[in-house]
Amino acid sequence: MIRESQPVENGAVLPATIASAAGDGELREFVERSLGVPVDELRREPLAETTSFPCEILRARRGEQTVELFFKDFGRCRLPRESDEGSVREMEVYRRVLDPRLGAPRHLGSIREAGRAWLLLEHVRGAGLAKVDPPAWRAAAAWPARLQACEPPSDSTLVVHDGAHFLAIGAEAVRNVALVELVLDRPFQRALKEYEWAAEWLADQPRVLVHGSYRRDNILVEPGSEAPRIAPIDWEHAALGSVLYDMAFLTTNHTRERAEELLGLFRAAAAEHGRSVPDGEEAWELVVTLRMHRLLRSLARAVAWSYSRETVEHMVALAGPLGSELREARARRLRERVVVPGLPANGAEPHPALRAWRELGHEVGDSAHVEGLQGGYFGRRVVYRLGAIGPGGMPVVAKRCQPKTVDVERFAYDELLPRLGVSSARRLGWLGAGTSCWIFLEDVGTRRIVQADEAERLLGLAWLARMHLASSRIAEHAHALPDRGPRGYQRLLTETRETLQSGLSSPELNDVTRALLTTVIARCELVERGWERITATCVGMPAVYVHGDFRPKNLFVQESAGGLVLRVIDWEYSGWGVPAVDLGSIMKEFGQQSELAGYREAIEPLAPGRDEAELWRWVLAGRVMRATASLHWERTGVLYPYPDKSVRNMNTYSGAMERAFLALGEARGETEGP
Repeated sequence: MIRESQPVENGAVLPATIASAAGDGELREFVERSLGVPVDELRREPLAETTSFPCEILRARRGEQTVELFFKDFGRCRLPRESDEGSVREMEVYRRVLDPRLGAPRHLGSIREAGRAWLLLEHVRGAGLAKVDPPAWRAAAAWPARLQACEPPSDSTLVVHDGAHFLAIGAEAVRNVALVELVLDRPFQRALKEYEWAAEWLADQPRVLVHGSYRRDNILVEPGSEAPRIAPIDWEHAALGSVLYDMAFLTTNHTRERAEELLGLFRAAAAEHGRSVPDGEEAWELVVTLRMHRLLRSLARAVAWSYSRETVEHMVALAGPLGSELREARARRLRERVVVPGLPANGAEPHPALRAWRELGHEVGDSAHVEGLQGGYFGRRVVYRLGAIGPGGMPVVAKRCQPKTVDVERFAYDELLPRLGVSSARRLGWLGAGTSCWIFLEDVGTRRIVQADEAERLLGLAWLARMHLASSRIAEHAHALPDRGPRGYQRLLTETRETLQSGLSSPELNDVTRALLTTVIARCELVERGWERITATCVGMPAVYVHGDFRPKNLFVQESAGGLVLRVIDWEYSGWGVPAVDLGSIMKEFGQQSELAGYREAIEPLAPGRDEAELWRWVLAGRVMRATASLHWERTGVLYPYPDKSVRNMNTYSGAMERAFLALGEARGETEGP
């Protein structure tokens, strides 16, 4: 089996294919080869453009007999797509997976060579399920049970609905919503609060063969003398998934009463094939979860398929009630569930964070609770507070993030920070599990440093001085750490400017946004041309280990017998660089030159003979680097539809970068610009 390809990074998709239609001669040759006999005449009737790929009804006459065929040209996609896997999968399902007795259109021939991807099927003379009477709906509800009795070949290319699949779809949906309209991101993620947990539970269910898009539009019904023939079409989403997957799609927009009626018919048919199906509140929770997944799958292609802003807003609005229904369905299921030994007293499955903590060999007692702190869902960084479940009742925070992030932070917490002797959160464990990588830390509380408070800025500067001074102890690791020096940030600025210039021609930009983007690019060019000013300022700075994101959101303050103690978290942007990076972060908007006296005195052994004026220049250079990093993080927003919000953000960041750059020039006594 292969898993469905992950969404391409930065939203890259294959464009809609512009290719010539199949010629009459080559199409006739294909039909004759598929049927195994010559034909006297082949007539073609293109169907209306209601699908992604051009389709035709072919009438092949041989003597007095005429056969109607269905032809699909996968080589001429009308819409952008992430890959050709869907078309490959559909051709394979018809050719190798479906039992002819199921009633689906019979496979007659297919080719995939020399730029051609053609599929030839029996033409089913039937109406869509939406246009037929109730007996057909009953037959359609029972049909997935027959499909699930099939055993697909072990080497088929079916999608596998595992945790990685659900997380990838969800992450792409979240990214697309934010790209279309950032203001929708927060309410959308609120609606998904219960879904991620439910999706992981769903991924643990037994898997069977499913159609993958069993909607009424994809179900043809051909009347029969005894029972109607159910002939599902469009198999590009065929998969190994939940036993209720197809029923969730079939019952979308039905009331629960009507859906339960159809589910009962399906459940009875499954029993005839020796398969049990969840019932009651468990079944309904699965159905609602799968309905949410269906919505996310549509949103995951919002940018590639150029959904309008109104369409996305409507779909996000649908997510809210689904999220509430999912929460209520879970509550009802837990109330009726029999408690199983080893599970929490209320019978609930452990939250993924608690389950990961348990996998590390720790107990989850009654004091455990899960509180979301920050971040997004579906593989993006997300942080939970878990309660006092650590060693000796220590409060624990769980952070789920990408594997590379876990590796960087684990190296910092395990190898570097203990040797530096600075106060930070204590790492309690980590778990690498594919896309769900966890790092567990001591909970350092809720009080962050107040950047506008001089005393607390001085606390941060004193902490930085201790870390920077101690960096000589870990100098042997410098080669293995990311470059956080002037050259590293110069590369980020160049990448940013090139990306923005490529986005300047985007038709998605209106006149106001294009003017703002032009200003941002001009500021980038100004600083890039004069980067020697940053480099010269950094000459003579000591090489040190830097946090890289030394902002208030990562700086927590705790009371102790000796006064306030700073506890620092989030080391994913740490590296080997110059003090300017961290100084420019803690003094990003506030502070004055005199505050640097304590820092200067503390690092005297590392950088002798420096005065506060020189260190202030370090701060200004660090502000430039800090703004450069922010621009780099935001830059790809110009490549997608609805770039307005990203451009406005970059206008703010580039303005801060330009002001710091010009102030640095004045501090250096440079009267001329670069």
